[in-house]
Amino acid sequence: MELVKKLGKELSLLEQMDLITLDYDIPLQNYPYEEYKNSALYAYFLQTVSEAARQPDATFDKAGIDLGSMALTDAGEEMVDQIIA
Repeated sequence: MELVKKLGKELSLLEQMDLITLDYDIPLQNYPYEEYKNSALYAYFLQTVSEAARQPDATFDKAGIDLGSMALTDAGEEMVDQIIA
């Protein structure tokens, strides 16, 4: 779980730097998203949300996963080109 949190923070930073776009409303067609829903990490997430929902004053009670895509921006492509040149 910590690795996923770290990766999420790093992707957010890359987006803030305008190096990538994160599009949660544009899922990739024909991508096997089921592998996420069948993962041990997602099962852990569902369990955690279920346990939290039973607590008084729970801040969340529904688990969900956003399906989307990410892409390099023009600035991101330029940076990659500089790195591999």
